Amino acid sequence: MLEYESKRIFRKFDIPLAINLIIEKGENIEDKVNQFTFPAIIKSQIAIGSRKKAGLIKIVNSKDEAISLCKEFFSREVAGFRVEALLIEELAQIDHEYYCSIALDASGRKFFIIASKEGGIDIEEVSKNNPEAIIKESFNYNEGLSEDLATKVSKQLGFSGELLDSAIVLFHKLWKITKDLEAQLVEINPLVLTPSGLVAVDGKMILDDDTAFRQ
Repeated sequence: MLEYESKRIFRKFDIPLAINLIIEKGENIEDKVNQFTFPAIIKSQIAIGSRKKAGLIKIVNSKDEAISLCKEFFSREVAGFRVEALLIEELAQIDHEYYCSIALDASGRKFFIIASKEGGIDIEEVSKNNPEAIIKESFNYNEGLSEDLATKVSKQLGFSGELLDSAIVLFHKLWKITKDLEAQLVEINPLVLTPSGLVAVDGKMILDDDTAFRQ
């Protein structure tokens, strides 16, 4: 599932997002860009990892720059994939980046709530280089994600006060998405702390084939 498709679902479940819009190939780029304010970030919607390293995510500071970059992205082919959609998003003022997800265990018998203060990079890279930075707690489907467990993990991320409340609510929303859509993974990376609160800047989901088709 591409980022913009994940964020479309996030919006349905009231997960806080930066202001964004989608440009699909063949649409009038200028008309779309004129709806946005700058600076902004443009993200190619393509099913490969490390889009930033591949030069498929870039910051633009003006409408002219945005139009030019959109045309460039739509002309590219990477790893056999052509860019068919772009996500333009407001540039978040980042105070800190976190990682958080709900994931189904490989055995299919339990779920994990996974989090880290080291967001914005691949979680496997964090696991390899700094495993103690990863918080990982298990729970079963019938019990669900308890208030105590959501609170425990949120506190381990360093949240307190209103941010603690926001983080707890966010984890419960991730669990609701996981249950309702029968997801194998619901991930926010990074979850960004901004002056106005927590914002999901990038998202990823893995659904089973039948569920993905219904979405």
